Amino acid sequence: MVLRGQLAEKARRVLGCLNEMRSLEKPSYTVPLGYAKLSDAAGLSDRHLRREVLPKLAMLGLVAVAHRSFQGTIYLLQHDAAFLRLVAANDDEIGVEIPAPVPVFEPPQPMPLFETNGEMPSWVDRELWGMLPAETIQKLIAKAGSETQAQEKLGIIVYNETHGPEERRVRDRRSVLSHYLRSPQADLWPNDDGYETLALRQAREARDRALAEKALAEEALQAQQDTARLRFLASLDEGQSAWLKREAMQRVDERPEAKFLESRYPLYKAEEEALMLEWMDRAAYGETVPHVSERD
Repeated sequence: MVLRGQLAEKARRVLGCLNEMRSLEKPSYTVPLGYAKLSDAAGLSDRHLRREVLPKLAMLGLVAVAHRSFQGTIYLLQHDAAFLRLVAANDDEIGVEIPAPVPVFEPPQPMPLFETNGEMPSWVDRELWGMLPAETIQKLIAKAGSETQAQEKLGIIVYNETHGPEERRVRDRRSVLSHYLRSPQADLWPNDDGYETLALRQAREARDRALAEKALAEEALQAQQDTARLRFLASLDEGQSAWLKREAMQRVDERPEAKFLESRYPLYKAEEEALMLEWMDRAAYGETVPHVSERD
């Protein structure tokens, strides 16, 4: 058949996989599929699937994107299972050339992506876009992946009218939107870094949450360390506290640079703090801070 002859082996494998993954509730549609799952099932790379195979199948009118979401993409299969099985079959399974059957049914309509009641969604700015047809809005949501992402695409088009290099600025927003919807590989990105995309916003919010959690964890750790320090100091008797002070003074006095200081007090306190932390750790292993006897 002519249609089958226009498909390479990899494209036929992908078509066969899609045909086998039809939804039980809506046989004209597949179940949600991710690129990784589909490319793995068909035995080809994710990049080749997205850039070559799927656009080819769409161009031939075999499949279309019905809906995108975080769960995956739902594809509309525009012919019945038997016909697509013939198109996707291997050469040894076909044997002889079989004429393509004439469809006796109308292809199913894409699933509605939102309830239409004659009014545009609230996230479409009428002052900027006027009245967009419901079909256009459905296509926009389907390609963008969600209403939030569709709203972002419209915002990027408007933003690019006044931002970025002059040669890249949008002059006709409706033409840009039409090109985005017609071209499978087309996408919309801000002309500069001044526009915070949804992905960047989510990344920034995730970073802010991580920093806040880190600050809380550090605060909790500091509180635990302060509590442990106070408990250790409270456990020392007068002789042990005196020993820590005397030991700190001796260590500082033995340093050559200490002789040139007018006051050694800051060094004494720093050394005493270091000694205290050392003996807190040693006490955890069963050692005891020495005492200063009356004879000392």
